[in-house]
Amino acid sequence: MDPEASVPLKEDPVAQAKLVHSDDISWTKNPKYVDTWFRRLVTSDNLSTSLIRIEPGGGQVPHVHPNDIEEVTYALEGEGDVLISGRWQKCAPGDCLYVGPGLEHCVKNPG
Repeated sequence: MDPEASVPLKEDPVAQAKLVHSDDISWTKNPKYVDTWFRRLVTSDNLSTSLIRIEPGGGQVPHVHPNDIEEVTYALEGEGDVLISGRWQKCAPGDCLYVGPGLEHCVKNPG
C-alpha cells in the first residue's frame, strides 16, 4: 500500500487503531521512581503503553496498576532486572514482558 494514499487514522485516544510517533511526545520524569522517564504513547480502558528510559542505578518500585490495566514492556537496549510474580529475572534487548491486571511488578537498571 502506498503510504501517501493511506487514510489518516483517528486521533481519538480510544480508537481501534492509532499511529503514534514517539519522537512527537516529550519525556516526563516519573516522580515516583529513581532516574526514570517516560513517554505515554497509547492508553485505553485496559492498556497503558509507554516508552520508558531508566538510567543506570535507577528504576521503579514494585507496584500494581489499578483496575484492569495490562502492561507490555519491550526491551530496546541495555539490560535490566524485572520483578514479576514475586521473582526477579534478567531482561535483555528483544525481551518482552507482559503483566496482567493486579500483578505486582517493576523494572530496574542495575547499571
